[in-house]
Amino acid sequence: MRLAVMKTAKVVLKGAIFATALVLTGCGGGSSGSDGSTQQTTNIEGTALAPSGTVALLERRSIMVATIDFLIPSAAAMITGLQPVGGATVELIRIDDDGNQVGDVLASTVTSITGTYSLALPSGVSFAGNLIVRITGNGVGPGNVMSAMVVEQSVDITPVSEFILQKFINNGTALDSLAVNEVVTLRGQVEEFDLTATSDMSTMLAQLEAETGQLVDNEVAVINSTPGDGAAVAGIWRLSTFGLGLHDTDGEQVGTFAMDASVETLTVTDGGSGDLTIISGASENLFTNFVTDSNGTVIYHEAQIGSGDDETFDASVDSDDNIQVSFPFEEELESVNLGNDSDGPDFGWRRPGGTTIATDTGNGNIKIMIFREAGVRYATTDTNADGVKDALDPNARSGDEVLLGLDILLKQGSGMSNASLSGDYGVVTMGVEVRTTPVTTDLNAGTGVITFDGSGALSALANTFNDINVTRTTSPGVALATNSTDDPDPLMASYSVDSEGRLNLDFGGGESEDGVVSDDGTLFVTIDGMTTDSGGAPGTPTTIITSKQQITVGTQLGSVAPDLADAVYRFFPFITSFQSNGATELFTASADARLTFNSTADSAIVNNSDVGFERSSDTAQVAAIVDDEGDDTTFAVTTLSNGAITMTLNDGVDDVSVQGFVSADGKLMVLRLHGQDVGDPSALQDLGIILAVKQ
Repeated sequence: MRLAVMKTAKVVLKGAIFATALVLTGCGGGSSGSDGSTQQTTNIEGTALAPSGTVALLERRSIMVATIDFLIPSAAAMITGLQPVGGATVELIRIDDDGNQVGDVLASTVTSITGTYSLALPSGVSFAGNLIVRITGNGVGPGNVMSAMVVEQSVDITPVSEFILQKFINNGTALDSLAVNEVVTLRGQVEEFDLTATSDMSTMLAQLEAETGQLVDNEVAVINSTPGDGAAVAGIWRLSTFGLGLHDTDGEQVGTFAMDASVETLTVTDGGSGDLTIISGASENLFTNFVTDSNGTVIYHEAQIGSGDDETFDASVDSDDNIQVSFPFEEELESVNLGNDSDGPDFGWRRPGGTTIATDTGNGNIKIMIFREAGVRYATTDTNADGVKDALDPNARSGDEVLLGLDILLKQGSGMSNASLSGDYGVVTMGVEVRTTPVTTDLNAGTGVITFDGSGALSALANTFNDINVTRTTSPGVALATNSTDDPDPLMASYSVDSEGRLNLDFGGGESEDGVVSDDGTLFVTIDGMTTDSGGAPGTPTTIITSKQQITVGTQLGSVAPDLADAVYRFFPFITSFQSNGATELFTASADARLTFNSTADSAIVNNSDVGFERSSDTAQVAAIVDDEGDDTTFAVTTLSNGAITMTLNDGVDDVSVQGFVSADGKLMVLRLHGQDVGDPSALQDLGIILAVKQ
């Protein structure tokens, strides 16, 4: 994200690269004793494959940790375009947890002209995460290698195998204690993704990062974690979601800007040994599609309130109370009413399986996650010739659909009341509004302090609530306009909290927001949506002309600012960027991104990589952003006695302001980011919300 530095993001992937397939590894194995020792000669064999058949451009470097779960696999995945690496030396070695060789080479051979190799596993050597085969040579200099973990008999040496090994190393894994079946499972998950080989290894690794980086990071985190106490997280939770998406259509100038906001009830059950079961329940969902094509722009909006479908997910909890949710590969068809669409659904979707991790904020009752969803849309086909399309056609790819957003999990309380919200709360809002007349998209983000009296009344002083609004007009032409204003009017409204923590804010005149309060009253979240239509006489068809969705997050403040000296925070940004050239970006930070304060807390260093999605115009193809050029960047910091915090960067090129609040206990920050180009603010505007969790 542009906390580190604002710059044009480097596009590494495009939706069009996700095509067909080659199974990279197979199954196999030798005969072992119960103690893991080999009882008979076992040959390790496979094929070495690389872009252009060479590893000359591979550098042994720390692979950037990005997070984009981009597009989906077919039944068997492949990296098309890889070529055999012939005439390369293959060495079997042990490595330490930093990837350095330990001891002598255990065995070696040379790849054939078709890239195949075979070598004998020495007596007493067993499959393990710290046992690897690496290839060097084929005309390149020393230091250029590609490796694979020897966890089964059939071991292909490919960009995928190198990528996974480096992920384990970068995440501090004890390689010698890895369960070999976990490595095999993870490799299989990565191989579900379809990729097309790039011209060199460095770009190939970046492509793998963009495609599967978040999946692998989460899976490695789960493998490395210690099981926690399921009883501590069992119960009922409420999940608030705010997301934005981009859709494209293959071969056509059609694009969609999507908004998705919801509140959902989740029931978490303890299964013992850190295992959990999660069942989804009642939900309220707002969904908007802002569709642009050659004929203009239309808005589709849908609001759903239901009891839930009782969908069940396997999950686990680690010793830090982070909830890890696993989900399978998913294939679904468009829901249609056969009475109106007698030929059945026109589209279906495929989405990959994986794991998401909701990070605990330190008290066990609030968890934060930036989520990434992605799918490939396909046309459908009639498989039984009955005139009704009943399956997606994997050969009829239609487009890409990606979604980036923020999840906040709050544990449901009991015996709560209006008194559960009392005192000052630092508030950050983020909203998006789309309009067809004129064709515009508005970003809005606000900060301020709201006081709850504990009896059902809330207030805010005049000129204490600041709003930044970015308006992008796309027809005719693209233009950006930005303004920042302090609300001159004091706020007076009412609120109510029921016994389970459901929150209603009533501003009068029919304007209200619904949300959730944490069981200890330290955090609240509301979701709001509004649409207007063209009106007209009763019975006359109307069209939607505006649609808006917004999230509000408020954290309880103390009378004395928390001590931030030498504090380290992991941050969860959700940033939208509009550019005057017509580009739209949705991006967040890499999993290793940290905000580190100095000993006097008057400055902080940010280190991160930007990851997300972009497209160059409203009808262009979706692309993935992986920007690993974010160096350490120092922000000036000012903190007030109530926990209000401002961090600024203006280096003559980038003008970035981060404003918000630190919770009373110092464990959570709620922040707003606004960034722009110093030389030409009309060229680029970034706006979004950040939640930061103390480490």
